[in-house]
Amino acid sequence: LARPQSSGPEHKQLRYGYHAGNMRTARGGFQDRLQMNGFPGRGKQADISSPSREHHYQQRRPAHHHRHAGRALVGPKALRSFYSGFNISFTNRSEALEIFDEGNSHLTTGGSSACTRSDHLDYDFALPDCAGCHGLRVKMDDKNATCSSSATISTGHLASQIYYSYGDFEVMARTAHSEDGHHPPQNAFTCFSGYTDNPHNEIALCWPPTDTGIVHTGYWDGKNGDHEHRTDVHLGFDASAGFHRYKFEWRRDSITFIIDGHVVHKADTSIPYRDLSVRIILRPDNKPSSYEGEALETVRFASYTPESMLPSGKRKFQDNSYSLNNLL
Repeated sequence: LARPQSSGPEHKQLRYGYHAGNMRTARGGFQDRLQMNGFPGRGKQADISSPSREHHYQQRRPAHHHRHAGRALVGPKALRSFYSGFNISFTNRSEALEIFDEGNSHLTTGGSSACTRSDHLDYDFALPDCAGCHGLRVKMDDKNATCSSSATISTGHLASQIYYSYGDFEVMARTAHSEDGHHPPQNAFTCFSGYTDNPHNEIALCWPPTDTGIVHTGYWDGKNGDHEHRTDVHLGFDASAGFHRYKFEWRRDSITFIIDGHVVHKADTSIPYRDLSVRIILRPDNKPSSYEGEALETVRFASYTPESMLPSGKRKFQDNSYSLNNLL
């Protein structure tokens, strides 16, 4: 759903000078220990090559998601996210950028077109529909769309720099809406997804602007002509009117989609198998992408928990600061 084209550097170095070694995951649990030389302290290079399949690796990659062979450079928070997941509240931009890349590129999806811009992401934003709450505001408008002659729309976009394996992926968000709180423009498409390409693997929850009471649950495994497996779920509420928790639990043999703690769909065929970059997306859905008005998306938090860190038989992310009672 999101295919950014980046003109940025081939490899982004964090301000922390640490290297990680043997950063390989095994399905169902970690088999390799983190091999650190001099951590913490000066970073040293460590080979992450392995005879096993390439998609078993998780390494830091730029927004245009080309996989780099050989070595990976990461910071301490990225190392923690690799082994114990992440939980980002978007109240601190520096912390968010340890996990996510803001893009600043040309986003094209199936003929639509938009410029992704960091100035369309507002961190520590006072959320008007939640007293005392702060989080992320993503904007889509017609300001400073200078990335391409074909683009007339600018938007915020986040893509994790690490590609993650099986586990639980969750976001608490209010999907696309207008500045006055009403329904969004008819071209404002919202998604929370995990994505990679070559071959295309993806798991997504997406909300069409034409019916804000529906969510598309979809996934691709890159086979059989890159066929999308999609089921539309009627929510029973207006997703653009307030915050809700959206989650997918990805396992080797299944994907379970969960909304506000309730299972709404489960799939057990043609399951994606490649590590995925977490995406928070607000983009135009019309082709060609003409401007139809400003759209906003607000996010309370996004999280990932590796399967190996989950308590047996439980689906709940173990973090009291983000318990359902505290957030809703």
